Amino acid sequence: MSRKSVWCFTVTSGLIEPTPQEGIEVKFNSQTLKLIVGPVETPDSSTDYPHQHGYIACARSCSLTKGQAIAVLKQENIYQDGQYVHELDSTKAKYHSYCFKSTSSTHTSAERAIKRAFDAVQSEGGFKITPKRLKESLIHSEGATFVARNKQVIEVALGTPSAFSRSKRDIEEDVDAKANMKKFMQACVNYRAIIEKSLANGFVTTHKAFNDTSRDDQVLAILITTLLPMVVNRKRITDTIPGLYFFGNSNCGKSYMFSQIPNYKKVACDAEGVGRFRLEGDQAAFLLDDIDPEWLFDRKNCKTMRSLVIGESDSVKTFGDTQEVRGWVVMTSNSTPRFLEVDVPNPEGLSDDKLAAAQRDFDIQCAAWKRRFLTLHFTEPVDFDDMFIDFSLNSLNIVAMQAIIKSYQKLQSEDLKILFKTYYDYVATMLDGEEESEAVAMYNDLLVECSQNNE
Repeated sequence: MSRKSVWCFTVTSGLIEPTPQEGIEVKFNSQTLKLIVGPVETPDSSTDYPHQHGYIACARSCSLTKGQAIAVLKQENIYQDGQYVHELDSTKAKYHSYCFKSTSSTHTSAERAIKRAFDAVQSEGGFKITPKRLKESLIHSEGATFVARNKQVIEVALGTPSAFSRSKRDIEEDVDAKANMKKFMQACVNYRAIIEKSLANGFVTTHKAFNDTSRDDQVLAILITTLLPMVVNRKRITDTIPGLYFFGNSNCGKSYMFSQIPNYKKVACDAEGVGRFRLEGDQAAFLLDDIDPEWLFDRKNCKTMRSLVIGESDSVKTFGDTQEVRGWVVMTSNSTPRFLEVDVPNPEGLSDDKLAAAQRDFDIQCAAWKRRFLTLHFTEPVDFDDMFIDFSLNSLNIVAMQAIIKSYQKLQSEDLKILFKTYYDYVATMLDGEEESEAVAMYNDLLVECSQNNE
């Protein structure tokens, strides 16, 4: 268990009053710690409920484990099961500003006043910002002394108006929840059709749970594996669920689902080192799109991938530190992966003995990847209509959970049922209560409608 002097957390709003920015002192195991909790923040792209950010800090000569940090939160009655507690992955000053982002910003008070004046001029009919109009607005709101005292800042603002004015606006769109669910269900139906076409070419894996499985079970297992990152993080005990490796022709649907679902982090395959495997927010899986066939045999990549693909954790570099990561893995490529080759490439100058040894090493690596991946070959082009799916609506989780549950219940293979059982049991317990029952009823109605549309 790693030990840190600073542990960060996110809590549901209302569990604790915001602390002063300098924090408050708390006692824990004869240590005096500093607890800092920021004000309530509105829902955003990474946390879809009102929340507060905070952190626990101790003296540099001391340290805390994650378990001890959680114990401190429990002691202060601000811990909930599953609460996000993580190591500091930036500077403390930067994270402190993040905790209090709604009450402060990178702009000074004078710059914020100038920005308000920009907005006031534009809101009066969309007038162009001119020195005269801006100064008149500032004199009206802040006084003539303010204008005289901040002459240089005003000149900078007039020279870079895009930094202060609302040059771009978000277009708000109303999304009907039922129609959105229907679109996502249709996307799942399309994805199943894509997988069924690719399975006509067969698939490669030596994973023991897939011995003698039927074509229907293969489709169901791939669908479950694809949707699980929408619903749950990968569990801390190795689950041995294989990764997905899709290769073949372009425009055959290899990335059809993964490129839409925001729970998949797109990893830049040509990037190295810092931060490329860090998961943030609701991300629970890694998407390595269009990789080179040699990528898995690169020593900088193979160690991490060997662990991540089957559900183990691995330590990766962050800015000035390391962090443990874990998640599902999906790879796509236009080229045949090297681990499906039979013979090792024969570099010039190798003796027979060295070539035989290289072949043995190559065979061992290939066997490891064949056991860790379900490898599908895509050859059939797909032509589905484009659909906008709003993944910020929680109703889509109901679709994913129902698809996982129904797919699991249809599995005939006992080995596959054992493989996914822990996740099935967890997802099944999430669909309780009247609200979920209404969503499930809506799902069943939509399922009938989608089936009729695809007959």
